[in-house]
Amino acid sequence: RTLYTPKKGEGLARGMTAITAPPPGFEVPIIDLSRPCDDHELVAQVRDACQRVGFFHVVNHGVPGEVLHSAMRVTRSFFELPEAVKMRVANSKKGFIPINGQPENAVRPTALHEKFSCSRVDGVDKRTDRAYYDPTGPNAEQAALYFGEANQWPDRPIDFKPTWTAYYKSMELLTGKLMTIFAHALGVPADFFKMFHDKHVTNLVALRYPPMTAEARAAAAGEAEAEARAGSSDWTVDPKY
Repeated sequence: RTLYTPKKGEGLARGMTAITAPPPGFEVPIIDLSRPCDDHELVAQVRDACQRVGFFHVVNHGVPGEVLHSAMRVTRSFFELPEAVKMRVANSKKGFIPINGQPENAVRPTALHEKFSCSRVDGVDKRTDRAYYDPTGPNAEQAALYFGEANQWPDRPIDFKPTWTAYYKSMELLTGKLMTIFAHALGVPADFFKMFHDKHVTNLVALRYPPMTAEARAAAAGEAEAEARAGSSDWTVDPKY
């Protein structure tokens, strides 16, 4: 939800939550992931951050800087293309969605941002994994949302697909390490979460919020800018470049 402190006499738009300023001395924890997942100090720091704050920064996370910067470079280059070019990979589930445009986002409205997303880049075969992809099964609607479309890859920039694929795989490894640390913090077996994520449906999403007039932003007040972080996912990893 969007965190927002309303002015006197001002109400809250849908999806917004009023907050107060953080207490003096409040800091978001910075955690060094260069240590083994079962390192006692590391596990204690993650446990404390989750219980006391709810989120944390990580350093020495193993994602190469070149992978991070390349992902940002191709993403910015893609969003800078003419909309007609971006619309070649338009899709409501995986691909590009313009601001207030069609196709309508299958997950959340796009009144304030344009979006590009992809799902898993390998490891799942919908021809054989019927428990996850069966269009006639009890979870058919949800399966169609996550697996009903193939990833849509733009041909510009020319290195977009391999760059995003490398970034996705790097973040997949990072979240696997975080899951192991969380397991240690909870006092369960190190591979406890693995059985629940062997066929995960994680999306890699890029949102671009272009400059908007006050009138346009007011008209889109129903959409919370932090909506991308609200949902049923286990957690969200936001990179810092």
